[in-house]
Amino acid sequence: MLGFVEIANADLNDADLPASSDTWDLPLNQFAHSFDGYKHAWTLAHPAGKMPRDGEAIPVLARFAKPILQAWHENKTFPTDLSLGDLRACLFWLGRKRHWASGLEPEETARLRLACARDLVTAIAFKVLSNKGR
Repeated sequence: MLGFVEIANADLNDADLPASSDTWDLPLNQFAHSFDGYKHAWTLAHPAGKMPRDGEAIPVLARFAKPILQAWHENKTFPTDLSLGDLRACLFWLGRKRHWASGLEPEETARLRLACARDLVTAIAFKVLSNKGR
């Protein structure tokens, strides 16, 4: 996906998880893009459908991720029923939003996005280490 190395949920282990950082650094960016969030959201919305053409999956992923990320912004927690794929799709979405903003977003928005990404990595680590959500 997008020139990054994909890691399937079944192959994900704790060595793949990025260390916590005060910036959206290369390891976090690579990890965020190691999962195709577009494909995940599209498959949930269209379980028997054909894969999307270029650009069609963007609004599908946005509709999927928005309420999950909104819950985090309101409560600093994620819904407890999310799968490993759901969490990784949200992290992928944050990575794409960061890419599209290209440094043009307000500092506070960037700070909140990084905090949310760190919390997603923590939730992903919990799923990986406890072998849940596979």
